[in-house]
Amino acid sequence: MPKTVISITPLPLYKDSRTLKIARSIHELGYQSLVWDTQNVRAYPISELPTLPAATKALANNTRKSTLLEFTWRTAKRILTWLGVKQMLRVIGVVVWFRTLVDLFRNARTIRRTLPPADLYYLHSLEFGIIILWRRMTANIPYVYDAHDFYIALHQQKWWQPLHILERLLIKYSAGFVTVSDGVGELYTKTFQRTPVVIPNTQYLPKRNRVTIRKLLRLKKHDFLIVSICRPVEGRAVWPIMEAMMAIDRSNLHLAFIGDGYQEHARTIQARGATSRIHFLPPLAPEMVTDFIADANLGFMPYYVVHENLRQALPNGFFQCVAAGLPVLYDPKLVEIGRICSEYMNGIEIDPLDSDNLAKLIRHLSQSVVECQRLKKNAQKAARHFNWRLETPKIKALLENAIKKSAVKQKG
Repeated sequence: MPKTVISITPLPLYKDSRTLKIARSIHELGYQSLVWDTQNVRAYPISELPTLPAATKALANNTRKSTLLEFTWRTAKRILTWLGVKQMLRVIGVVVWFRTLVDLFRNARTIRRTLPPADLYYLHSLEFGIIILWRRMTANIPYVYDAHDFYIALHQQKWWQPLHILERLLIKYSAGFVTVSDGVGELYTKTFQRTPVVIPNTQYLPKRNRVTIRKLLRLKKHDFLIVSICRPVEGRAVWPIMEAMMAIDRSNLHLAFIGDGYQEHARTIQARGATSRIHFLPPLAPEMVTDFIADANLGFMPYYVVHENLRQALPNGFFQCVAAGLPVLYDPKLVEIGRICSEYMNGIEIDPLDSDNLAKLIRHLSQSVVECQRLKKNAQKAARHFNWRLETPKIKALLENAIKKSAVKQKG
């Protein structure tokens, strides 16, 4: 009977493509692969993954306590700083610190009631680490901890200290430790003195899909299309490139954003009469994106450095463009993206905050057929080297070593 591996994530799989890819790879390696997420509060086989509408509904119903907590703290801090009440800030900080700790134990209680036993847990979120550590200590169930980000850089406020302590314990007692890029791996090695296995967020190579972004937007072959797969949040400059596109008076230049959160941008673009060239599309299921964007001309990376984690990141949107064979526009301050683009010559350095230079570059590229063909050829070469199938041997070795370590400890 195959061993059971349960992947644990706080997000619906519609939003967590990494969990979905790894769970499918685990299944392909011959394990019984289950996924537990807080949207369904149950484990289910990969064959029963929710459809996109179901996942979208679950996402809409998801309450993000940590996000609300951060917003409340920022607002209170501004008010109290303005009033000059520093002592009150310390008191509120202690209260919020305690609330974070309470949330951790509440999460543990939720998962304890619904998470079945397994031969191995694959943990994609440190928030649920308490119960995983408990089962590791009491039932000797090993686990792999997959750090999608360098969380200390993301959560520097004092109230996140319980999470930092929990992450240190998760890394120490895990049977396997994984992260997403060499740069993030180096940050973890320096901080926790343990080197993770690096499994980047590469994608499956595209198949021939009848539904593509160019067909959906009814664009002609000579139309020049730039795509960006992201949400407009901190560290992502989406407005400057819109300004750049509106500054170029050419009807065959198009820009498309794939993701949610663009309602305000869409209203502004409509008011300025640019809806025929700047498009906003809803988020897609992760496995659909690469095929969908493959007939675009360029991928735009809106990321700029606001913390060390982003400097070392390799986002899904980047690898989706790479797998689709699209050249990319990127900020050279993004070290990991820059390293790949420098090696394969599949991108052009930009300042994503400079709309004037973006307009000049886009105008030039849309008229330079030879340069675009060269970039496209290099991008297709990069796609062959960054394929999710190539990560399978790492995942296989990771699982085998984790289960073997547990077996040795049980015998001991």
